[in-house]
Amino acid sequence: MANMIEAGAYDLVSFKISKIPGIHDLDDVESVEAKFIVYSWSLDESLNSDCVNGSAIFHDSTGLFYDFPLRGEELLTIEYIDFYGNRRTEKMFITAITDLAPGSKDGTSDTLEYMIHYVSIGKFVSETRMVRKGFTDTISNMAEEIFKSCFVSGPGNLGTDKKLLVNDTTGDVNLVVPHYSGAETMNFFARNAYGSDNSSTYRFYETRDSYHFTS
Repeated sequence: MANMIEAGAYDLVSFKISKIPGIHDLDDVESVEAKFIVYSWSLDESLNSDCVNGSAIFHDSTGLFYDFPLRGEELLTIEYIDFYGNRRTEKMFITAITDLAPGSKDGTSDTLEYMIHYVSIGKFVSETRMVRKGFTDTISNMAEEIFKSCFVSGPGNLGTDKKLLVNDTTGDVNLVVPHYSGAETMNFFARNAYGSDNSSTYRFYETRDSYHFTS
């Protein structure tokens, strides 16, 4: 009888949290392996979302929260083998820590429970870049320009290494971006973009492999 693999099964290889030069004052501990305190975790991608994002619940009996310490502004590198047997590495940025609580209601456990939230590196970098500019060009060209300036490089030498896949838009247009982040600007462009069939069905979204500005 053949071995059956449950749908959605995966093998978590590493869940490494690192401090970032240029953002943190680095001390002796610059990174830590958190795989063994991960109770559950998620990685979400959607046509309706401009970034890959997720969260994880930690049952922390190692003192990571206080001793590392965790601030909610660290680099997270997740390595896993997915359902298809592909070994993947996702680099994320931790944005928040919530739901902090003792591991037991009677206070007899030293375990600390909390949830970390994270987004893709490109999303984090794009939120540190503000756009206030007028454009006269095709929107597909505008999108490529903003992607290069707002997603590829940022604080702490961070930036996405993913490619942007673009469907060409028709006609030069005049657009003024008032004061949007990089991600907000890309979504603004998508709302105003028209394809060769004169339809406005563009979306800006991210998958695990690439960014898309497509109809």
